Amino acid sequence: MNSTIEELHKDHKNIAKLLNLLKIQTEHLQAGDHVDSLQITNIMDYFINYPDIYHHPNEELIFDYLKQRNINTADLIDEINSDHQTMASAAIEIQDEVRQIMCDAVFSRENLVDKLNHYISAYFLHIDIEEDELFPLAEKILDDDDWQFIHAEIKREDDPLFGEKLNNEYEELYKSILNSVDET
Repeated sequence: MNSTIEELHKDHKNIAKLLNLLKIQTEHLQAGDHVDSLQITNIMDYFINYPDIYHHPNEELIFDYLKQRNINTADLIDEINSDHQTMASAAIEIQDEVRQIMCDAVFSRENLVDKLNHYISAYFLHIDIEEDELFPLAEKILDDDDWQFIHAEIKREDDPLFGEKLNNEYEELYKSILNSVDET
């Protein structure tokens, strides 16, 4: 597996861990149970500050090269790139709404549950398309020169939650991930 694709694949595994935590909180919200609002805002903060800024642009760089080599992928790539923008906007909207709720603003529980469920399912579907269709196609179609250009242009940033150094603002979220792994 190509090293860049390997890094993106690793990111997807980590994103899935957070989506699963988010799903648990969404289920609590739907049931009317206690919800860890801070955990939800921290998850959305991570999505806004790492995948939306580094991971997705790196994918888009690969997909741009892929689209140049295989025009048949254009519609799917355009859809995936559009998903990146949609997910980024949704993450900001969800985070903002949960922060307002933490400050005693009144929102529809059902509406928030719907937004969260849609975000989670759309993100998982998005990852599946990249993993099952676009990444294998990129590895098959792109040549060494393409990968050289991609490696030179790619943005590299240590993951603030899953990287070598844990960013202080994500310590509680990291503990939640460890606890969720211990419970399974």
